[in-house]
Amino acid sequence: MGLESIISDIEISLNLEKDAEIVYKSIKPEVLTAPSQRSKLNIKRDKKKILFKIIAEDSHAYRASLNSILRWVIISLDILKLMKRGDI
Repeated sequence: MGLESIISDIEISLNLEKDAEIVYKSIKPEVLTAPSQRSKLNIKRDKKKILFKIIAEDSHAYRASLNSILRWVIISLDILKLMKRGDI
């Protein structure tokens, strides 16, 4: 990474630890295999929190990584909601 890298920590807090575990496990493979030469992603879980780290070479790579993370979280939460309602 260059001198002008963008580094960001993102924390997503959920109401239940079990929900955080489910979302974490569903997103982790995506984070670990995200193809990018200009950014790196990391994911951790701490009880009810999912923690992401983005290290990007430029603002375009950062935005793409952030959008991916948000999309994965939203999809996982939508599926979790459907499962809790018994729709799937």
